[in-house]
Amino acid sequence: MKKYILGFCLLILSVSLGAENLVSNATVSLKASIAVQDISIDMYYENGVKQDEEFDGLLSFEFPATDTWQVEQSVYFTYSSNVATTSRGVLSFTISPLKKNDGNILNTSIKLESENVMTSIRDGNSFNIGFLTGPQTKVAIGKLTVVVSKTSSQVFSSGLYSGSITLTFTNEA
Repeated sequence: MKKYILGFCLLILSVSLGAENLVSNATVSLKASIAVQDISIDMYYENGVKQDEEFDGLLSFEFPATDTWQVEQSVYFTYSSNVATTSRGVLSFTISPLKKNDGNILNTSIKLESENVMTSIRDGNSFNIGFLTGPQTKVAIGKLTVVVSKTSSQVFSSGLYSGSITLTFTNEA
């Protein structure tokens, strides 16, 4: 950013030096602002569809009619930012298991994965993200996989099970 400001100052200086040769006065005015773009995080489903900001996300599972099973679904996170100095942030997940009632609670867990060298996994439930200076667009954070499983010794009633995942972002500037 300093290079652009310096270049603009030199441009104004050259305009003002050249203005001495003009018959009439010349006025140069600059109206500009620097807008800081907050860090924005987007979520994408396995099929590549971006989660709409106005609605809560929804994952649906179909459980097989077998003695043991494990089903998984993943969502992916990216960020866009324009920060002046490098900073860090934490994207944390709190999960409540899928349940029908107090006697029917499914084994529900999450797995986090990231291939981004600026992102690490903290405590198995958080992405520790490094934000580089300058504009960054759709930088991959990582993948969150929800895993639901049943062992042969478990018996569950059929019906609708629901649970939730709460996402919290903390900027650790």
